[in-house]
Amino acid sequence: MARRLLITGGSGYLGRHLVRLAAAAWPGEWRYTTYSNDPLGLPQGAKLDLRDGPAVARFVADFAPDAVIHTAGSNTTPDMTHVIVEGTRHIVGAAAGARLIHLSTDAIFDGTRAPYDETAAPAPLHDYGRAKAAAEALVATHPDAVIVRTSLIYGLEEMDNGTAWMAESLRAGRPVTLFTNQLRNPVWVETLGRACLELAKALGEPFDIIHLNDWMTGLAAAFLKIVYAGDPAFARTRTLFTIHNMAFQGLFDKNDMPRFGIPEWLYRSD
Repeated sequence: MARRLLITGGSGYLGRHLVRLAAAAWPGEWRYTTYSNDPLGLPQGAKLDLRDGPAVARFVADFAPDAVIHTAGSNTTPDMTHVIVEGTRHIVGAAAGARLIHLSTDAIFDGTRAPYDETAAPAPLHDYGRAKAAAEALVATHPDAVIVRTSLIYGLEEMDNGTAWMAESLRAGRPVTLFTNQLRNPVWVETLGRACLELAKALGEPFDIIHLNDWMTGLAAAFLKIVYAGDPAFARTRTLFTIHNMAFQGLFDKNDMPRFGIPEWLYRSD
């Protein structure tokens, strides 16, 4: 069944890419919201101030989305905390009957206990991180929500601000000074956008078979067997594992298994 999709923050970097992807391939109706401007200018766009709770409730009720991808926020405006926290509060309340995909950030952590997993407690160091952590807590009360924590979102066809600044500096022969005390994982904006759309389409429905191909997907089967053993969403799920090149099996140290919540007895050297 085709689904109705709502994207908030359609004027932002990720939001613009999501809107383009939805325009090209979303199988049902879709709309997006912006606040101050709409660089895409598509008929599916609508201006909406997420700080206005009644306006959010009316808009969401009128469109009745099956899924909401919530990207809207700010890390520069004086009203940053209100936009992030209250805006998320209003979306969570209005979209109670929809699947909610909420975009968060690695800035909710202080970096002292990396690597982090999904159960790690937030420990933000600045106002933006604290606002996003508070927003996550609100989203966690939603009955059908997924929190996506991103790091450095980048692209080249339409460059993000960070990449554009570096490219411009290099063209001009200016030195580029970056941090030396951080380890972060950049994510390609197209990959992140497609993953968000897949979350909006697929999760919430039962999986019959998950096809895993090559060694880098092998841990998924172990997660299903151990970590998600009691999850009703995967109660009837079976896995199929295939390898296309037996010469490249990958390397995985037994000592790494506890980091992923997988018992050592699953490890076999043969």
